[in-house]
Amino acid sequence: ATSLTEFATCQVSNLFILKLASAGDSLLYSTCVGGSSGSEYGHAVALNSAGQAVVVGHTSDSQFPTTPDAFDTTIYDVDAFVLKLSADGHLLLYSTFIGGSEKEYAYGLSLDGENQAVVTGHTSSYDFPATPGAFDTSFNGYHDAIVFKLEFPLEVPNLSNINNDDGDGDYLLDWNEVPFATSYTLEEDNNLIFSSPVILYEGPNTQYQITEQENGCWYYRVRASSADTESPWSDKEAVAVMDAPILSPINNPDGDGDYLVDWSNVMAATLYSLQEDDNASFSSPVTRYYGSDTQYQVTGQPNGNWYYRVRASCIAGNSQWSVE
Repeated sequence: ATSLTEFATCQVSNLFILKLASAGDSLLYSTCVGGSSGSEYGHAVALNSAGQAVVVGHTSDSQFPTTPDAFDTTIYDVDAFVLKLSADGHLLLYSTFIGGSEKEYAYGLSLDGENQAVVTGHTSSYDFPATPGAFDTSFNGYHDAIVFKLEFPLEVPNLSNINNDDGDGDYLLDWNEVPFATSYTLEEDNNLIFSSPVILYEGPNTQYQITEQENGCWYYRVRASSADTESPWSDKEAVAVMDAPILSPINNPDGDGDYLVDWSNVMAATLYSLQEDDNASFSSPVTRYYGSDTQYQVTGQPNGNWYYRVRASCIAGNSQWSVE
C-alpha cells in the first residue's frame, strides 16, 4: 500500500476523492491522486463491503501512481485506471492502468461480493488487452465499447510482534483480518530465509497458539487466500525460545581482583551478554562482555562486592537473565 500523504497538495487537474459524514456536515477524508505531467478524471466510484472506495476513470499522466501488484504500470497516451483506497482514505491499496497503445476511458463500475470490479468504457486501441474466449477479441473501428472484470489482490496480513518475555515455549501468534480472505496459511522455520518451512496452520482464524516449543530461534510468516488468489507473505516475525544460562560459582579464594566468570552453553544461542554491577538489583549495570564465548576473565578488579548476570541471544531475541 502507498501512503496518500504525498498527494496532500493537489496538482492542476488531479483526481480528488472525498468522503462526507452521513449528515453532510463534516469531511471524513479527502485526497488527491495523480502527478503533474497530465490530467486525471474520475468517472465512477463504489464502496465494497469493507468500506474501501474503488474509483475508475482515465488519465494522461505518466506520473499517475500505480502499485507494484498492478495489472499494468505503463501508460500509453490516455489510459483507463482502476484504484482502491483503504477505508480511512489514507492508503492507496491498489492502482493500475488498463489500455493499449491509443486511448481508453472507463465510465461505469460495479462491484460484486468477491473482491472483483466490473468496469465499462470505450477504447480506440487495436491492442486493448482481451482475454481468450471473450465475446469479441478484435478491434472493430474508431471506438469500441469495453467490458472487463478485475480481481483485486488480497492485502498482506500484518503479523503482530511476538510476546515471549519469559523465553518459554508458549506464545501466541496473531494477525489482522484481511478483507475478502477466507483462509490463512501460517508457516514456521528455524532460519530467516525459510528454506525448509513447516505449515503450522491453515484455516479461517487469525491466531495460533504455540505450546511447548523447543529451544531455538523461530521465524514465522502468514499469507491470506481466497478461492481464486493468495496474498504475498507477510513480513517475518521472530522469537527466541532459550533457557537462561547458568552462572558457575565464582572461585576467588585469595580475594584478589583476578577471577574467571563462566556459564553454561545454551542451545541455539550465538551470543552472550555478561553484566556486572556493585549491587544485587543491577540498577546501574555495566556490560563486561558480549560475544560467543562462555567465559570471561576478570583482571585488576577494584575492592568491593561485585554481582554478575548473563543472558543468551540469537538473531530472534534474548533469553532471560541468569540468577546472579
